[in-house]
Amino acid sequence: MPKFYFDVEDGASAFRDADGLQFTGAASAFDLMRRTLLEIGKEVITSDSQRQLIGTVRDRKGVLWRARLRFDVERSREGEPATASVFS
Repeated sequence: MPKFYFDVEDGASAFRDADGLQFTGAASAFDLMRRTLLEIGKEVITSDSQRQLIGTVRDRKGVLWRARLRFDVERSREGEPATASVFS
């Protein structure tokens, strides 16, 4: 089975996978990266932050996919909490 490597960065830090995991195909590796970014996002993204997570799936030849999870908050009025809906 082919081996795939998963790298994750958030602008402040980066993790480069040196070990990798074996999958039956590249689509399964990408699915794991997608789910992993969503799980990391639940932990690090807060309601008043602007964050970006980038996940990369590599094989022995190089980068196959790069996925980006981005979260931006825009305040509708100065001084109101960032969680206030712009559409209310």
